[in-house]
Amino acid sequence: SSLSPVFSQLAPGLPILDGSKSECQWETDADAPAAGIFGPGNLPTLRRDDWVHNCNDSYWATNPKELLTGFAAIIGDEATPRTLRTRKCMQQVIQRLDGSDGLGGSQDFDLASLQSVVLDSSLMSEQLAREDVLNAYCGVASLEGSEGTPVDIVNACKVLQQWDGTHNLDSRGGHIWREFWRGVSALADSSPDKWLTPFDARDPVNTPRDLNVANPRIINAFAEAVKKIQDSPIALDAAIRDIQVSGIHDSPIPVFGGEGFEGSFTIAISRPNDLSDGQYDINYGNSYIQTVTWEEDGTPRAEGFVTYSQSTDPASPYYSDMTEAYSEKQWIRFPFSEEDIAADELPVQYQFGELDLDDDDEEDEEDDD
Repeated sequence: SSLSPVFSQLAPGLPILDGSKSECQWETDADAPAAGIFGPGNLPTLRRDDWVHNCNDSYWATNPKELLTGFAAIIGDEATPRTLRTRKCMQQVIQRLDGSDGLGGSQDFDLASLQSVVLDSSLMSEQLAREDVLNAYCGVASLEGSEGTPVDIVNACKVLQQWDGTHNLDSRGGHIWREFWRGVSALADSSPDKWLTPFDARDPVNTPRDLNVANPRIINAFAEAVKKIQDSPIALDAAIRDIQVSGIHDSPIPVFGGEGFEGSFTIAISRPNDLSDGQYDINYGNSYIQTVTWEEDGTPRAEGFVTYSQSTDPASPYYSDMTEAYSEKQWIRFPFSEEDIAADELPVQYQFGELDLDDDDEEDEEDDD
C-alpha cells in the first residue's frame, strides 16, 4: 500500500492490508476458536508464581524478569519504552514485595496495603525529575517561555519545594507540575535530548531516566506551565480538593488522582483541559475499582467503588453516594453470600410524574362536559 511508509513511521511493523485483494484476506490459525483470528498458540501468555500485571501497555513487560517477545506487531509493541503509568504500576509491585515502599508489614499485599497503593496518587514523573528540575531552575527569578517572554517562577518554585509529590486532596501545588509535565510529555521518549539515560530494553522499569533539564524545550515547558496557572483563576498553592472535582455531579465532590502521562496510577482526567472556570472537571479515569482477598474460611471479601456512582438520575439516592465515599477513600464492602446480599438489598424506588392527557382525551373531556 502507498500508505505503508507513513504508517511504518507511526507504528513500526504494523501492516497495511488492501481489502480489495484476496491475498490480504484474514487467515485463521489452526487453534483459533473462530475464523479470521489468532489462536492461543500465537498469543502472549505468562504464568508465574510471583506476579504479573496489566497496566494498559502491551504484553511485552508483563513481568520485566520474563519479557514476552516474537509476536505479531498487530498484537502489541515490544522492546519499547513503557508509559510512566505502567512503570509506576510495576514499581509499586516491586517495592511492595521488597518492602521498600514504606507501608510496613509483611512483604506482600494484604487488603490494606493493596488499597493504599491503589489510591496512592503519587507520580512517577515527580520521582524521576522534581529534584533535578528544582535544582536547575529555581535559582533564578524567571525563565523564558516559548515566545521569549520572561515568566516569574519564584513563587511557583516555593510551592513545588513544599509539595508532597502527590495529587491527594490536601496536596498543594501539584497542578503546576501537571501542566509542566503536559509539555514534557509532548516530547517522545525516543527523542535523544529528552532523557540523559536512554531507554534500555533490559530495564523497562527504570529507563529512560534523568530528565535533560538543559533542553530549551523543557525549560520553556516549565515557564509555560507556571504562566498557564498564573493566567488562570487557580492559585499556585491551591489544594487539589479545591480545584479538582467531579465533572458529572452538580455539587462539587473533590476527586484525588492524576493523569497517566504524569505517571499516576490513580487516574483522574479532565477533558477538555480548560482552566478558565478555576478547576479541573474530572470526567474520565478510575471507574470501577475492586480489591479482593479471602477470609480465613475461604469466603471472598471484596471492597471497591463505582467512582461515578450507580445512577445518572439526580433525584436518586445513588446519584453521588459512591463518588462521595471514593472522595474520602471510604471503601465499600460488596456482599458475597446470599445472606449478605439479602441484608444489603437496595430498595427499589419508583417516581411517578403527573401524566399529561393527549389531545384526543382533552377533546373527549370537553364533549362530556
